Amino acid sequence: MQRIAIKYADSTMILAKSVARPDGMVMAGEGLQLTDDLLGRLKDAGVASVVVKGRPMPDPDNGDVDLTKMQSRLNHLFRKYQQNTLMWTLRNMIDQYLEQIIALREEESRLEREQELSVQPPEGQKI
Repeated sequence: MQRIAIKYADSTMILAKSVARPDGMVMAGEGLQLTDDLLGRLKDAGVASVVVKGRPMPDPDNGDVDLTKMQSRLNHLFRKYQQNTLMWTLRNMIDQYLEQIIALREEESRLEREQELSVQPPEGQKI
């Protein structure tokens, strides 16, 4: 399940949680397939986001985006601004941020692998 902005919702998605007005009145129930008409009504009512089943949108916080690819594209994206100190500083800050996130993900993966290995019984033994 994933919360997405209403502007990214489409008629192929199914609600994972009900959508309610601030006064508690349910506008659309859990399990309901979104339609263009329903999306229009939700937008008109000021609904900012909905929770849908599955993971239809990439989420950088959950590892859905390849940060190493994004990092490698930085030079291309900032290629016209190499002489602009402010823009190049921004590019370097983004690069450092991506490096930190990549390092954290690698450390989390390493710890998960170590934990899985420590839980498995030695070969030939049953739990």
